Amino acid sequence: MFAVRHSTHINISTIPTTIPLPQLPVVPWEAFDVLFASAITVFMLGSIESLLSASVADGMTLSRRHHSDQELIGQGMANIITPFFGGIPVTGVIARTAVNIRAGAKTHLSSIVHALVLMVLSFTLAKQAEQITLAALGGILILTGARLIEWDATRQIFKASRTEGFVVLLTTLASVLIDLTAGVVSGLLLTCFIFIKQMSALKIIEQDYDPDRRSAVRQPVAACKFVGTFLIDGPLFFGAVERFTETILHTRNLRVVILHMRAVSVMDLTGAETILSIHAQLNRNGVRLILAELPHQLFEMLRRIGAMHKLGEENIFKDFRDAILSANKYALQNSCHGCAAVLKPANEGHKQTDQGPNDCKLRSALLTNTDQLATIMRARLNEGRETGSYVKSPANFERLVAIQSQEDIPASLRQTPIEELIRCQNFFEASDRMDHVNLIVGMCIDYRKQIHLPKNCAYVIRSPGANMQDMEFSIALGLSAGIEYMALIVHNKCLMSDPFTKKQSL
Repeated sequence: MFAVRHSTHINISTIPTTIPLPQLPVVPWEAFDVLFASAITVFMLGSIESLLSASVADGMTLSRRHHSDQELIGQGMANIITPFFGGIPVTGVIARTAVNIRAGAKTHLSSIVHALVLMVLSFTLAKQAEQITLAALGGILILTGARLIEWDATRQIFKASRTEGFVVLLTTLASVLIDLTAGVVSGLLLTCFIFIKQMSALKIIEQDYDPDRRSAVRQPVAACKFVGTFLIDGPLFFGAVERFTETILHTRNLRVVILHMRAVSVMDLTGAETILSIHAQLNRNGVRLILAELPHQLFEMLRRIGAMHKLGEENIFKDFRDAILSANKYALQNSCHGCAAVLKPANEGHKQTDQGPNDCKLRSALLTNTDQLATIMRARLNEGRETGSYVKSPANFERLVAIQSQEDIPASLRQTPIEELIRCQNFFEASDRMDHVNLIVGMCIDYRKQIHLPKNCAYVIRSPGANMQDMEFSIALGLSAGIEYMALIVHNKCLMSDPFTKKQSL
């Protein structure tokens, strides 16, 4: 005989057919700390899931991108209102969005129709909707979820990076075995850890002079044996400062250290403070620190914290070549007197080939005059001044002569192509077409500025601020054609000349 035990069952599947009246929710203030932590979790999870759902919809429809701010504002307003009617927090759901799109939805009108249909069904067919088995709904959700998985993209992730594939696998397991919140949190933590590790991969390449121009770390000119040049490649922030400091402070009896900062993508306050710390330690050991080709973000960071004054403006260069020449000059004046003797005339009794260390590439370059380095260094030593990139020389306006009439043209310029240039530009005296070119005109790259010249009168070389540096080949080409005269034309309020100084004055 079989006995049947009767039990009481509670029906939890009832769908209400009316809208609850609004009422103030009861907040248990004694458990506020627990509620607040749960609210933050729901907020983060709801926002992330809604944005993921919107991103999936963008990929499935290939339409214009969604507006994240509008999505979160609309969701926030709904979550503020629904608790007064006994509702729970809502989010954008990937599964429901995917089903909607696969059913043919193309605009936001489909969401409105979806909401209206659910409301009508709740009021009219609530009893019939209660009869739908949860197993059927679960099967639909499983099928929809399987279709959402991009298997090709997943395989590409594992092929491209095993680390990122491990993050995908661990996030999936945490979401399935624990809950979605654990999956999202674990994915965020792992991604942050990987990001910090990748950002910490700072490369410090010791540069050297190599006449073979195919070298990737070739210096523009030879440097002194006691000058160390380092190319800093990558972000300079708190995750990389320890290795950066250890490498730079290993000076090996150097007198000058040049940091080539062109490839530094970003620098935080910790990186800036590290540079100041390195400067202080090198300075105590009598080593000069030079920074070359600082990107704008780094320059502004150092300027805002007052580091420019501590580092010294004479140690900041916007051109790496000028930095090396300044370091060579510093070494020749302070310690490398043997190599400096190479620059003196031989009739003064100096044996040039016996002065200085034989393994110094600067000495070898001075002896062979590689890249005309000896001529440049001799001129700089005779000048007795630095060429810091951000130090602006005072302008001498007394040498400017206003030419308002033909009598104002200096006698030294008359009967020359420059006189022809002045007549055409100032007095609009058009000349006949010239068959022989005997003038090079250097002017700013600002093409709003035009000059009046006869056809085939001159070769025009444009460069920012009419700076002819690095234009040696173009000038030499003109000289080889027999040109004997050259004119530089500049204009006031030029944005191309010394833009860093102009930005500081704004």
